[in-house]
Amino acid sequence: MFVFLFCSYKGNIENEFIDFPHIELNFLPIYLILAISFLFMVALVLLKAPIIDFFVVLLFSRLLLHCIPIYYNGVGSHFAINFLISVLCIIVFMISFHLNAEKNFLIKIFCYFFFVLCAQIFFESYFGEISFFDDVYYYKNDLVLPIGASNALASKVIPFFSFIFILEKSMVKRLLFFAVAFFVVSLTKSRSGILDIILIMLLMLSWKGSFSISGFFKFLVVMALIGCVSVYFLYYTQIGNFIFSDSDSTVFQRAKLIQSGIDLFWNHPLFGNGLYYNDLAKNPHNWVLDVVMRSGLFGLGIAIIIVSSIVFEVKKYMRDDVIRGCFVAVLCMLWQGLSEIILFSVVHDFIMWFFIGTMLSRANHLKGKILDD
Repeated sequence: MFVFLFCSYKGNIENEFIDFPHIELNFLPIYLILAISFLFMVALVLLKAPIIDFFVVLLFSRLLLHCIPIYYNGVGSHFAINFLISVLCIIVFMISFHLNAEKNFLIKIFCYFFFVLCAQIFFESYFGEISFFDDVYYYKNDLVLPIGASNALASKVIPFFSFIFILEKSMVKRLLFFAVAFFVVSLTKSRSGILDIILIMLLMLSWKGSFSISGFFKFLVVMALIGCVSVYFLYYTQIGNFIFSDSDSTVFQRAKLIQSGIDLFWNHPLFGNGLYYNDLAKNPHNWVLDVVMRSGLFGLGIAIIIVSSIVFEVKKYMRDDVIRGCFVAVLCMLWQGLSEIILFSVVHDFIMWFFIGTMLSRANHLKGKILDD
């Protein structure tokens, strides 16, 4: 995370808008991340840790599935970077699974990432060339940091906030974290981010870890009502239009991207189109559609197995703060990923699979304690 927060690639044109002090690299930061991660993997091997399990096999299966479309689509210019991102997911998962980090350590490290990222966003918003009250389109394009830009910044703040909020017991500190997170997400002018943090906040306050069908449907109804009210405010009131309206017809562009993604899926419905793109022009801004675009129905099947297996492993331990915090952090990333670019981007995947590995590691630890007792 330190690399993502403070290092950028010199060759990326968007990084010219970064005002926050940072380190410019002559190569993509993911190469440095992979090198560091490889050293951790070597340490695991030397410690003779069991690095292969059911989830690693599933992730390797997903990786191999992405190679099948090479047969009919060839190797595109973006294949290598996308392939490396998938490899990084596996490595980060294995490292976090064997890290066995203590609760206090996790709180401290995520608090650090949270406040550093929030400070960066505030700095960039305040000292950027385009004011918060200027045209939304130009403001959001000017709000760039090494770790991402605009909406992508909000989608990184919220998972850190949700994890810290659940593990923090002091209500005063909880309110402080929420105030900081909400203020910073508002600075990004991400409408999906505003909706996400409100809904996630309500989820965290109302859900203590137990599952029930009636409770789940009640929650969906309440979330739908709140979502409708929030959408009305953001899109149809003078204040919402003044602060959050986009001059680039975002909604209509997203609709075109979704239709284009559906068309691509039907070109190769079984195995998808592979890892052939890495740009906004073709990304549907919806992770479910992105999965079937890339790896087809077989890839969707593997994704369903992965999600189902994770839920099955942790559902008995949802009252544990660490597991519930990780679960909600991943949930809010998937939630926002229904309308933003979340999965298949290097920083988001790094964060998400670290949370998943930590969550399963904690569940495995609690399972061992129960068996010992």
